[in-house]
Amino acid sequence: MGKELKVPLADHVLVVLKEAHKRTSELGCVFMSTIGIGKNKPIGENATTNTIRRMIDPRTENAFGTGFVTSHGLRHTTSTMLNELEYTTDVIDRLHGLRSLLG
Repeated sequence: MGKELKVPLADHVLVVLKEAHKRTSELGCVFMSTIGIGKNKPIGENATTNTIRRMIDPRTENAFGTGFVTSHGLRHTTSTMLNELEYTTDVIDRLHGLRSLLG
């Protein structure tokens, strides 16, 4: 790999991630499903997309709903940005967790 990737996070985000890590570190991921057949596995794309749909737009005080942004869209944007910054495919795949999905 050889190229360090730093992701700036706000202090309050770090607090949330550190607290989540205390509860999920033995599972290997921070954002885990707690129900259904996916229990104790990383949450899926639908969970994140549904969360984005319910987020409140501060300009209108309404939920964003559908069509604003999807988790897949964020993933695609991240991949494009990292490719433009000349990160290797291996690094990008690991950041997206594709290795665990593909075996």
